[in-house]
Amino acid sequence: MQCDQSHIWVIVWRPCAPANPGADCCAMQGLRTATAATRARQNRQQQAAGQQESQHQQQQGAVLGYIIIQVNSITAHINKLAVAPHARRQGLGAALLRAALQVAVHERRALCSTLHVDASNAPALALYHMAGFQRDGIIADYYGPGKPALKLLADLRESPAVAAFLSGAGSSNTVAV
Repeated sequence: MQCDQSHIWVIVWRPCAPANPGADCCAMQGLRTATAATRARQNRQQQAAGQQESQHQQQQGAVLGYIIIQVNSITAHINKLAVAPHARRQGLGAALLRAALQVAVHERRALCSTLHVDASNAPALALYHMAGFQRDGIIADYYGPGKPALKLLADLRESPAVAAFLSGAGSSNTVAV
């Protein structure tokens, strides 16, 4: 029997301090390969690390945004993309998404990416459309009664829109990872 192995990546963006005030830092952390048997142990370790990271963030500056992406042998699933309210509409979400998809394509060789998004979240839908994601279905009541999620899918190898997004075409917010 072969276990499904997946890699979870967390990319965090926060102001750099104190060596480079005013600049933004993108830090990427690849978490260990996870199998079904080790995920619970890793969750406990991540929670403990998250508490330590929280203390470190208070010293270094608040997190402006983060993305969590889980990549298995062919699919990269965006679990969460969040940007602090005061940092929105500045290209940070696009930069985080671009960095995560670049990891999925170049390091993990993923063929497609999936995600779920609130059907009423127009800014997120615009970002994902710009990145080449297309509607793949609806999940009724995902966010609560009467609040569906849209299932989105992007072909990471064949879509011209994805290729343009990954290359940073039309954007000055590229991130080296």
